[in-house]
Amino acid sequence: MSTYRHPGTVLTDHTFLVPLDHSRPGGERIEVFAREIVASGKADANLPWLLFLQGGPGLSAQRPVGRQAWLDRALRDHRVLLLDQQ
Repeated sequence: MSTYRHPGTVLTDHTFLVPLDHSRPGGERIEVFAREIVASGKADANLPWLLFLQGGPGLSAQRPVGRQAWLDRALRDHRVLLLDQQ
């Protein structure tokens, strides 16, 4: 897990090991990447999560720099998770 700062935000990269088939939790697993974004002034706050699913499978999640329009509004009240669907 790596954390870094951009103007107005703190970004943390996460990888999750999850079952490929959820009906077989002990079976084959895959690694999923996600990026967490939180407003820099709220990095230590206990905020609710907002999961952002962009587009459809096969496309990577956004790598925003700064606080774009929708993200700026979301970061007022949430910790945002961008899930990489690739």
